[in-house]
Amino acid sequence: MKHFEEYFKGIQYNDDFGRFSEWNEEINRWLFFVQSVDATWYESNKRRARDSKQRDELLGEYKALYYIGSLSGCQITEIEPLGNKEHKNDFSFKDKKDFDWYVEVKTPSWRGEVSKEIDNDYLEKLQKNMVIVDSTQYPKGKAEISCPNCSKIIVIELENIERHEDVSETIKETKCPTCKQNIWNYSVKERAVLKKERLSKPQFINGEGRSFSDKDAVEDAIKKSIKQFVISRNNLLIITHNMFAGLGIGLFASMDGGNSIKKIVEKYDTDQLISCICLLDVQLTEKGIKFIPVFIPVTRQPDFD
Repeated sequence: MKHFEEYFKGIQYNDDFGRFSEWNEEINRWLFFVQSVDATWYESNKRRARDSKQRDELLGEYKALYYIGSLSGCQITEIEPLGNKEHKNDFSFKDKKDFDWYVEVKTPSWRGEVSKEIDNDYLEKLQKNMVIVDSTQYPKGKAEISCPNCSKIIVIELENIERHEDVSETIKETKCPTCKQNIWNYSVKERAVLKKERLSKPQFINGEGRSFSDKDAVEDAIKKSIKQFVISRNNLLIITHNMFAGLGIGLFASMDGGNSIKKIVEKYDTDQLISCICLLDVQLTEKGIKFIPVFIPVTRQPDFD
């Protein structure tokens, strides 16, 4: 496995990377293909392999490139084409009907999930102290919540009692009239200590698994990609995870035909920059490595037939 050795030999990671021959052989295929597409880019990216977070992001780009250019048989036309303003897209390709596509690849990190899990635990503690006191103007309402610092009761206005996200955002923005501080910010230092402690450890501890929060992973990827796309192009956002994450985010789309994801796109992509989203899972099965793409067309979808 020449290419795998070139990239990763001698690097000590604080996770399971490199311990499974099936994955190493698969990654070697991605590397071989990337070198055949752009040898200069292949060489310049070796430095990114030294850091585990950058390694996962790099391999996310490589697996997407391999899927589009090798498995789907489309023509890769450019690596890092110019995107919006100073940004670059990851690559571009022509589909089987000769349409040009510009691709952004996002690889949600388990590190981000750790941070969100800790934040959500603390947010839940605050919400448990919240009591709805007036719902006569439903779905609007009023609630009482106690300040985590001085225990004074605070009355808050809720725009939509049923929307968990809206309630959470309102709580995060609430200030205690007695302490004169934001009630969410009281736990910032405590949460930071817990995050630092957990992130200093491997991704998996004693067989612990971590699956991604599907909605958060997709929402973050959409928000980050929008500023990188040029309007009036065929823009494809590919979201993939690292190979040790467990079940993939494609399950999120398959549950309702992609409607939940389309709603997220409608919320953030007001300029209609994203043409299509692909949730790309790569799984190790009894029959070997299997690529599982789930496409959610927004305006159109690449043609691979």
